[in-house]
Amino acid sequence: MGFFSWSCRGCGHSIRNPYAITQATEWMNDMVVLTPNGARHEGMYDGYGHLMDGVDLVGAGLDETMDVWHRNCWIAAGTPTYQGPATSAADQGHFLAPESPDPPNPITPGTP
Repeated sequence: MGFFSWSCRGCGHSIRNPYAITQATEWMNDMVVLTPNGARHEGMYDGYGHLMDGVDLVGAGLDETMDVWHRNCWIAAGTPTYQGPATSAADQGHFLAPESPDPPNPITPGTP
């Protein structure tokens, strides 16, 4: 299986894998996953359905119901709770159109 991703509920852009980020967009690799039962998982996304800390989003069955945010978008939105299932990202978090501008970071770098 190749790269795949979801769209951030906050900005609508994909959660990017570590091979599709620059220094300016590395914040787009850090994600927050919210589940209908109130669980939260946070971490860097590997592009293949796992958080770098070992959480297997697909294997755990979370990919069907989870809500997905870039961590910075989630913080900027006031750390909301689960709002519904995420949608798949058309660019798969990797195949970015050169003419598509990167979104600005919604929070100042260094904010906890």
